[in-house]
Amino acid sequence: MWTRSSFGFNFALGYHEKVISPSDELKVFHDRLGEVSPFLSPTGLARLKAAGGEIAYNRLSIARTEEWIGKHPAGALKIAARHVREFYFPSRWMFYGADRRVAAFKQAVMWTIAFGGFIGLGVRLARGDWRYIYVGAPLLLLMLPYVLAQPILRYRYPVGGLLVFLAADMAWRMTRSVLKRLSWPPPLRDSPAQTPQQLPSH
Repeated sequence: MWTRSSFGFNFALGYHEKVISPSDELKVFHDRLGEVSPFLSPTGLARLKAAGGEIAYNRLSIARTEEWIGKHPAGALKIAARHVREFYFPSRWMFYGADRRVAAFKQAVMWTIAFGGFIGLGVRLARGDWRYIYVGAPLLLLMLPYVLAQPILRYRYPVGGLLVFLAADMAWRMTRSVLKRLSWPPPLRDSPAQTPQQLPSH
């Protein structure tokens, strides 16, 4: 994210006045894409050419967005907090292109996995299993670059596998604990002791 020459317009896409409290998040997203993206709109391409090329446009977009953040720190903080949440728990509008019921199902699956993953991570760390730091650290660190842009579903691919692992790990540990309390599978019974045959009396 930080090393791409398109970082500037992604930064500008994520932080601006209309995205502080949008009533229609999908419309605001597409409208902003039309304003700043040189790859998806003639307006953005014209701005890129006017700036003097891709590198110059990138720098200009960064400078303007940083200036806006400096003037609206509370709004920028609100946007950043929402980006963190959307990175792990995507909003419904982020499934644009899918049928409404399909989008609702996909969102429910992703939220369930994410909740299960974070709960499982917290439980293992609370119990002193510090091996899980090696899973938790990338789970959190990989999010940081994307706070600076509007998260979209493909940005969260690197953490998707980690969340699935943590959720599945928690589900397995819970299942194993319940089965253990129920004594399942039942222990094998020892065969009845063979009583020695009585010796015949003489």
